[in-house]
Amino acid sequence: MAQGTDSLRFCPYPIPPTRSIDVYNIGRRLPMQHNELLALSNNKEIFYMYDTISRMEAVSYIEHRELFSNLLKRSNISL
Repeated sequence: MAQGTDSLRFCPYPIPPTRSIDVYNIGRRLPMQHNELLALSNNKEIFYMYDTISRMEAVSYIEHRELFSNLLKRSNISL
């Protein structure tokens, strides 16, 4: 299956939801940056969401993409 992005699915407009995720880090991350964001999160300064697994397959790619798009629409920053 060719890779691609359904841009309209990931776009929060015209009715943007509340952005309650301050930072969403997807995939690889820089250790120094991740540690700084974790510290802010531990101090309850931001809500930081990040991947905790790798090299695993989604059970349903349709459900995965829907969840992923909904999380991104609610993120202030996506890395």
